[in-house]
Amino acid sequence: MVNYLLAVDSDPSTDRALNKLLDDFDPQVDKLFMVAVTSNWDYVNEEKNASKLALYKLENYCDVNNIQCRTLQIAVSNIVDEYVNIVKDFEINSLFIGRTAFVNTVSQDDFLFRAFSYVRRLIQGSIVDNLVAKAGCKVVVVD
Repeated sequence: MVNYLLAVDSDPSTDRALNKLLDDFDPQVDKLFMVAVTSNWDYVNEEKNASKLALYKLENYCDVNNIQCRTLQIAVSNIVDEYVNIVKDFEINSLFIGRTAFVNTVSQDDFLFRAFSYVRRLIQGSIVDNLVAKAGCKVVVVD
């Protein structure tokens, strides 16, 4: 049995990550967790809403294809730390994430959130790179 985690973002690379995950997934024995973690700094809620919609679409895809999954949506101050905690809490073996996930902001008008995201990425690096380094499980980054 393998516990798989899909890091959900509204970016199209998330769909490709799910397709790659399903190449390895055995619905008879494996477990699938799809989790959308967003930032508390999104005061307009556009990122949260976009992630919620993406999570809903992915969950619907799994339902239509008879794939059992567990979904969560969480807003926190540190996205990477939350995913690391989820990996530990659910004993995740493999985390799948799109290469361009968590890079772009939904609204180009939300200058404050875009500026914060850009500065954070300059100082801390990308969320994807940090997850590869810190996740504590196999991380598959899908282009």
